[in-house]
Amino acid sequence: MGTRRVAQLAGTQSALAAIGRCRPSAVAAVDHRLAQHPAAAAKPGGRLGAEPVATRGFMGRDGVQLRSARRVCGHAGPADWPTPAARRAAPRTASAHAARHVDWLHGLGGGARRALLGGGLQIQQAGRLHQRIAARRGAAQTLRRAVRALHPGPAPLAESALARLRLRPAHGWRGVPVFARHRAARCRCACATPTPRFGGSPGRRVCGRCSMKRLHDLLQPPWPHAARTPLSGLDLALANLLQSKQASDDPRHLWLAALTSHQWSRGHACLDLGLLRSQAAQLLGWSNEQAAALPDTLHAAAASLPWAEVIQPSANAHTPDLFDAPSGSQPLVLHCTPAHPQGKLYLRRAWAAEQTIRQQLSARLTPTAAPADLPQRLDALFPAPADPTHADMQRRACEVAATHRITLITGGPGTGKTTTVVRLLSTLVGAAAPGQPLRIHLAAPTGKAAARLTESITQALGKMPEAVRDLISPQAYTLHRLLQLHGTPSNDTREHQLATDVVVVDEASMVDLEMMARLLKAVPLHARLILLGDKDQLASVEAGAVMSQLCTGPLLRDLTVTLTHSHRFDAHSGIGQWARAVNSDDTHNRTQLQALWHAAPDWVEAADSTHDVTRLQLPHAADPRLGGALRHGWREWLALLAPHRDGHACSDAQALALLHQLAKFCVLCAVRDGPLGVTQLNAQIERALGLGQGTQPWYAGRPVMVTRNDYALGLMNGDVGLCLPGPDGVLRVAFVGTARDGSQATPLSAHPTGAVRWVAPSRLDAVDTVFAMTVHKSQGSEFEHVLLVLPAQDVPVLSRELVYTGLTRARTRLTLWAPNTQVLWDACARRVLRSGGLAD
Repeated sequence: MGTRRVAQLAGTQSALAAIGRCRPSAVAAVDHRLAQHPAAAAKPGGRLGAEPVATRGFMGRDGVQLRSARRVCGHAGPADWPTPAARRAAPRTASAHAARHVDWLHGLGGGARRALLGGGLQIQQAGRLHQRIAARRGAAQTLRRAVRALHPGPAPLAESALARLRLRPAHGWRGVPVFARHRAARCRCACATPTPRFGGSPGRRVCGRCSMKRLHDLLQPPWPHAARTPLSGLDLALANLLQSKQASDDPRHLWLAALTSHQWSRGHACLDLGLLRSQAAQLLGWSNEQAAALPDTLHAAAASLPWAEVIQPSANAHTPDLFDAPSGSQPLVLHCTPAHPQGKLYLRRAWAAEQTIRQQLSARLTPTAAPADLPQRLDALFPAPADPTHADMQRRACEVAATHRITLITGGPGTGKTTTVVRLLSTLVGAAAPGQPLRIHLAAPTGKAAARLTESITQALGKMPEAVRDLISPQAYTLHRLLQLHGTPSNDTREHQLATDVVVVDEASMVDLEMMARLLKAVPLHARLILLGDKDQLASVEAGAVMSQLCTGPLLRDLTVTLTHSHRFDAHSGIGQWARAVNSDDTHNRTQLQALWHAAPDWVEAADSTHDVTRLQLPHAADPRLGGALRHGWREWLALLAPHRDGHACSDAQALALLHQLAKFCVLCAVRDGPLGVTQLNAQIERALGLGQGTQPWYAGRPVMVTRNDYALGLMNGDVGLCLPGPDGVLRVAFVGTARDGSQATPLSAHPTGAVRWVAPSRLDAVDTVFAMTVHKSQGSEFEHVLLVLPAQDVPVLSRELVYTGLTRARTRLTLWAPNTQVLWDACARRVLRSGGLAD
């Protein structure tokens, strides 16, 4: 081997020692061949050839050290090769290790190149270098480093480009290509070494993946299949955090912490330990096999939780001490009462919200001054009933609301809740002192519900005297806007007090625990608060079932009025019969439902039937008969849309007519995903109607629903728009009842001439196609004809409340699509069980 060749190998070995990104075997071939000419390797052409190779593979202070060639390859070198001791004793400079030298690799043999490639290095061949010095022929050329050496502190600036080399990016966080390796990836964090304490000893770095795995390992013994429970990563992370802050030797404590978080994510305010012992599967929403992994003594370990503050019952369960919030800082709270001696385990935030609601409601229980002429005013608004034995519950609701500062009015659709509120407001407004008009605020949880409340109040005010109409504003707001919460983090503790005398909240069943606590703190104690809703509907999406628990609990029992007489569905109405049968707790409930199902005609065979309830039992959405039924449901809307699909401009009046026709028929789904979910059905409906067949997402006739409040555009969550060619022929989205100046949305009835807001599709970044929507999204809305779709397989989300909410969205016609009727029967027999303390 010539001197030139040895210089090349020596430079290569030095570069590898500096880079330190390969296996020890990667330099074995280079070191072995270099060892045969040690004298030549020490020449200047080799640059670092005379410098000994390190003997251990660890990160040193001056650079990366690699294992020596003698130990790696096992081949003995010549007699004059320095011994390991001599190499270790040789001086090494920091500059030599920090420099990045890459010598001429043109003459490197294939075996050495393969060895380097096997070590994970990418070699730039000499022929591909940007510059070659022909005058020096094969002399080794040293390439300057492209960036500074890596030091602690801010990222250094790149040096100027030399030798026509491109500058590398400065050191920092960025994506880099990683070459495939034929070895399994191994975690190199500090937690790779087993530690006796869960979460690692203080000061040791533990990666998230290994932390979750170790939590599963800790939860698994001695209960099998614990790692396969539906506990989410967030649930496990909470237990992991608590364990790392204050270690516990009892694995049951980790179970309780994770289950409390699991219940909060499912809408429960707490973990009911009594039900956990007797009805674990139903309470947690797990299968019997999954619930079998829980230990029988899990509830007994709650008293010794190191992370929970225990609240024991006082001698008198009705003393104010029971409602005082605890002063501790533990993240969990265990509340025991005489009715629930085993206790309920809360997250601190849930406990604080529930106690705030209790305290605020307790402060409003005392009666308030009523108008002196209240009986006379009520007699004028509510004539005597024809049947003296039949109590007028609307009058009773007005009496309670006029004499108390908190009132709950619950009832099904068409029972007159809005009419009752308008009559109550007219009574209070008429009795107000001259020159001191009442300050009234109307609100609802969502923008769609607020718009619907505004429309209902406007229609009801049309029947009142003009003097009353001028004193009551029908404008309703969302709770977020009323409380000035938009853009405010959920943990913001700032209180916003309303300057108001009367607050009416519609669709109160959709208000979650924390939102209700904020509302009660914002309403002054002297003001009247009236909550309207249907306790049998779906509960809020977030945690809590405030409306349902308050209606059934003892706290507001005397201030709750239930309206039962429906003015929309008479005794012979099929929709009314279905609603009563679904909500019935009778043992013959299933028999009654089966009779109603078989009495309903098939929708495909009797599309023009006069029956208000029809059924559909197609096996799947791909059935060709479904397309014809859907086209029949939207036939009037399709007829109006036909000229605009060809690009004809659409006026405001035409857009209003199309939006009205679109809202007459709606498809409601129980689930979002799956063969009969919202996503699949929207695509199927588009194909059946011949819409959206191109590559563009926006097309004439696409209905969309806003999924996030946009106050800049005046669009609320739940608002429905329709993509049409605007007056200028350009595709835009028309929204009904939105003023042109972008102010708060107002109902269509307030704009008989037709106010339409045309919005460019590019400005709508939070919308969904809405030929079909979930039952949850339909709350607060009503449609002339509803097609309620149930999945073919039972899913946990199906419940009596979901079926009831879906079928009561229909005004005049209802079609039930149940491929498997057993799923319908099981859903009507399953009630939503949400744990909380407001019903105690």
